Amino acid sequence: MTKDFQPQPNAPSISRPESLAKFLGIDWTLLQDVSKNIDLNWRKGKTEKKSDGSIRLTHSGSPVLKKIHKSINRKILSTVYYPNYLYGGLKNNSNGTNRNHIANAKLHQGKRLIISADIAGFFPSVNELTIRNIWQYFFPFAPDVATLLTRLTSYQDELPQGWGNSPYLAQLVFWNTEHLLLKKLHQQNVGYSRYIDDFTLSTNQTLTKENLTQLFRGLAVMCLQKGTKLKGKKCKVESRIRHQTVNKLIISGGKISLPKIYRNNLRARVHQFYLKKSKMIPIECSSQKRSIQGQINYLKKFHPYQASQLEIMLSQ
Repeated sequence: MTKDFQPQPNAPSISRPESLAKFLGIDWTLLQDVSKNIDLNWRKGKTEKKSDGSIRLTHSGSPVLKKIHKSINRKILSTVYYPNYLYGGLKNNSNGTNRNHIANAKLHQGKRLIISADIAGFFPSVNELTIRNIWQYFFPFAPDVATLLTRLTSYQDELPQGWGNSPYLAQLVFWNTEHLLLKKLHQQNVGYSRYIDDFTLSTNQTLTKENLTQLFRGLAVMCLQKGTKLKGKKCKVESRIRHQTVNKLIISGGKISLPKIYRNNLRARVHQFYLKKSKMIPIECSSQKRSIQGQINYLKKFHPYQASQLEIMLSQ
């Protein structure tokens, strides 16, 4: 398959674990010790509240494990060629274009139909075998080297969300299947992108119910091949006669905008801060203000006038 469709590794062949340590610039004894004691180097990450109200548990690591992860990213994972249909957790393209959620949304703007699907519990469902197969069969690494890298980048048979290598590995989960699906979609004039675990398809074609069923089935089969599955409630089809959304951004009406509920909630948060800040201790007031300013800066990307009005209110 052509380079445009499939990820391509750019790392040298490594046949021995000791050679991996040398390549990463990490002492071999240290690398071996950390890999054998990954539980001792695991740390609890932040607890995040998802948009549906459920809780996401994330992972962190010891300073030495983070150092190893950074080296793996720098020397191996960031050097991979990632096709331009992959977004999220990746460096900008060589021409400077972004790989963020905004760029992903723009890719599908103006299409007649937007088809979206999400993978259920993606990171926890990517198991150790899938990760090992990436290291052994996608990269030119010997089995012992793949085993060592798997120990360093997985935890309790999961891809740990929050570890530095996980976004890159998430993009490689479908390295030997996704390009086959993409080729079929291109033949049907259907556009495709994936933002980590969010699939977006778009087309100007008229699709029957059977056509749509086949598209969702193709995604579901690809997921099942890797031990993951689609989240049924997140599968949707949107026509341009109504609001179309990609990655929680509205892409209808010739421009990209934030949902009204986000803007209203932010305005309410700024108002509440204005009413209560006089009763806050300085450190709490400063923390709240920085957090709100971050949200305003995000709003400014899409609604600069509304953002400027909120900044005025925030500074009073």
